[in-house]
Amino acid sequence: MKIKAIILSAVLLLNMLSFSAFAQSDIADSDYEHSADFLAMLGITDGIDTSDASRRVSRAEFAAMTVNMTNLSTVTTDADEFLDVDISDGFGSKIYDALYLGIVSEAADGMFRPNDDIAYEPAVKMVVEGLGYGQKARIYGGYPTGYLRLASELGILSGVDKAFCLDDAISLVANALTCEVWIINGLSEDVIDYKTSPDRTLLTENFGLSHTNGIVYTAGIYSANYAYDSVVPSIEIGGKKYDCSIEGVEKYLGYSVDAWYDKDGRVTAIYASGDNTEITINGKDVLDYSDLKLTVESGNKEKKYNLSGGYTYILNGRLHDQTNADFMFENGTLTLIDNSGDGKYDFVVADRYEFFRVASIDELSRIIYDNTNGNSNIEFSNLGDSYYEFDTYNVAKGTRISSNFDAVTAGALLEIKQSGDGQVISVTILTGNGVSGTVEEIGTDYIVVNGESYKLSDYFVANGEVVSAGIQASFLLSSDKRIVAKTDSGSTMLYGYYLDFKKSSGFEKAQIKLLTTDNTILTYPVADKVKVNNASALVNANDLYSDLIYDQSQTPIYQVIKYSANANGELKAIDFAADAPSDGIIVTDGIDGDSLLRYASKEPFMYKSSGSLIVPFGKIVSNTAVFSVPFDLTKEGKADFVYERYDDENFACVGTTRLKNDLKGSTVNQTDYRIDVYDYNKNYIPSAVTVYDMTGGGVTKKIAPVYSAESNMVDSVTNALDSDENETVKITLCALSGYNSYLVNSEVYEELKKDNDIPVKGDIIRYNLNAKNEIVGIARDVVPSADKKSFTVNFESGSGEDFLSSNISYRFSYGVGRVKNFGEGLLTLQFINTPTSWGTNVSASDKLSFASGATKAVLYSGERNPVRVINAADIKTEANCGAGDVIVGRTTYYNMTTIFVYRAE
Repeated sequence: MKIKAIILSAVLLLNMLSFSAFAQSDIADSDYEHSADFLAMLGITDGIDTSDASRRVSRAEFAAMTVNMTNLSTVTTDADEFLDVDISDGFGSKIYDALYLGIVSEAADGMFRPNDDIAYEPAVKMVVEGLGYGQKARIYGGYPTGYLRLASELGILSGVDKAFCLDDAISLVANALTCEVWIINGLSEDVIDYKTSPDRTLLTENFGLSHTNGIVYTAGIYSANYAYDSVVPSIEIGGKKYDCSIEGVEKYLGYSVDAWYDKDGRVTAIYASGDNTEITINGKDVLDYSDLKLTVESGNKEKKYNLSGGYTYILNGRLHDQTNADFMFENGTLTLIDNSGDGKYDFVVADRYEFFRVASIDELSRIIYDNTNGNSNIEFSNLGDSYYEFDTYNVAKGTRISSNFDAVTAGALLEIKQSGDGQVISVTILTGNGVSGTVEEIGTDYIVVNGESYKLSDYFVANGEVVSAGIQASFLLSSDKRIVAKTDSGSTMLYGYYLDFKKSSGFEKAQIKLLTTDNTILTYPVADKVKVNNASALVNANDLYSDLIYDQSQTPIYQVIKYSANANGELKAIDFAADAPSDGIIVTDGIDGDSLLRYASKEPFMYKSSGSLIVPFGKIVSNTAVFSVPFDLTKEGKADFVYERYDDENFACVGTTRLKNDLKGSTVNQTDYRIDVYDYNKNYIPSAVTVYDMTGGGVTKKIAPVYSAESNMVDSVTNALDSDENETVKITLCALSGYNSYLVNSEVYEELKKDNDIPVKGDIIRYNLNAKNEIVGIARDVVPSADKKSFTVNFESGSGEDFLSSNISYRFSYGVGRVKNFGEGLLTLQFINTPTSWGTNVSASDKLSFASGATKAVLYSGERNPVRVINAADIKTEANCGAGDVIVGRTTYYNMTTIFVYRAE
């Protein structure tokens, strides 16, 4: 027996007038982005990839979009009308919602064909039916003519092409959302009386939203108002301020928009109106500004842009009293916005950045120093209520992820934007931006390295970097791939991690593959005669074989070496490591002619982020090379050591980015770190270290993250392709430190898929990364049920503080319960899951109090809402909301160190 019920979030709409807020004849790229963002804010495209506007849309995807457009849904215990649709698969439930709402009909052959491309006429029919207006369409002549005629009258076909790709689908649904509707006004002598109102649309009737419009003068933490001092995200439209937590809302600053807000005055959806035109130009292309005219170099021509008399200038998010010079700069862009349609630009938004080469970091005082640029620094601890954010941009891959202060490492290149009032700072940490090789040509504003020409930045020129043709050199690149800094002299001995060796053959020279200190893997030819360990006699290149290859397995002897190259780019000198004297005396000038001394070999240690200490082996500074390598190499020389060749991705030169604070090396737990330490100076600062923390070997999800790795809540899991076009997923995670997104290694993904163990939104996990920043190990610590009322905590077997224990008196456990009380640093839970306490079982009816100094928490509040960080003070207790939030807390000796909140929708 089938049980079907229609749940209406508002009245079912009966008729509409011809009106559309988005009547446009063409859909430009920016128009598509605005429309796609608009639907995403409303949850209409949940689960649908909108990255390619020109792709076709499946019938299943469009059915889901149409149902989401109505904000109506159904409940069913059984659904089998379509032979090719299972309610539990993909968009199956949405397809049956569409059937029960009358948006689609049963087919004679019982097939829906969910994977077929949706065509123009069926899509229009579905939207008209979704608007509740199918009866009138049938009066007009039925399918397809009647539906097309009615849709044209309604204005919802504007910008919709009959080819019907994704951009057409997005436009059709966006147009329908803003149609003016007829509302039943009453009955008189069996005649239905209707009334209309410009403010009555699907958004007002079915989503419960109210409409406003105007120019955006404040967006998020950006503002065009003088003395703006709030760092709480909000939006000001047409002079009225609203709450707003839409991610990326800052991009609407200066635009004329239509916006919709809920009953609490919170803006939930925004659309940049058709009155806006914009153009973005490079600051370095601006030739002149005077008399409200901007002159810009465009190819071999000059182009002029007119500014309105009362234009507004925004520098990196805040109002700025500009001078003429503020229109002409080397690094960044100017976006000109005409929000009135008069051909003159009303807003000038400068996105301008400066380079910052990190010389050192004071972790305790939160200061970043750049000694190559006038000894400047940024002291984040003194910024008070200022807003600052960090992200990491991989220049080679073009990928960007959220980050934080702790991700800044000595030697890194930063791009920093600071607002005109000094209150907004954005820091981009550049990775994948190293280039090394032979300098082949030097021009006035460029350098050719290994046949590739690179422009020079103003930073590089201003710091007087000296480069000679014919040398081997390494450089750091900006986000637009200009040379910013040189990282070595090209003549001194350099540190590298040896990865492979190939003997000379015929006319081909011997070759050595190295991981360099800028995290680049290079293959160097070796000179015919090489100086080894500073000996006076030169060695034949092929004679290096015994030092570099395990003879019985033909695999590399992985190790740190020092090397230098000649003017032809050939390795001319190599130093292998020798153990330092056992008396502990530091040798700064080498011993027995050898300049690479090893002071610790595969020793356990602890890393303290405050001070960058590697206890007990000294301190890591900006010029310390930190090589991260497979942990299995710690077994070298032991009976169970396996000679094997590792993929290059299992090695990285990482600085301190992979080191976790307080993670101990252990002689018992072989998954913890070990370290080699090389070439101390007199202050016990090493020149190079090797950290054995990579998974290495066969990549597998069974390599569990260490117990003390950070706990994260899964925000989303989406299908993706890796750099080799292998299928995988991208997992977006939220922790107290913010958001991070990572691809899962494709081999690990296949294992997870086979075991039905791919995380889902709301799970709490720990993870391992390889050198490519791919997830190669996952521990699903906490798996909530679908209704988030019960929780499976996957405690590990074993005992002691190095395990995820069910005993909450241990260092690492989880407590799960409903909040009874929270205040004065004390969190009291009534348990849902029953852990053990001091060896005594806790019953489900028991209440237990935990110490908690947490000021932030991670909140899950429904499948359609993003997982986000909230103030711990906003946690709802039984006293202030009846039932109280459900808490999953990571515990350390009865202390809640990380709090995850599950709140009913």
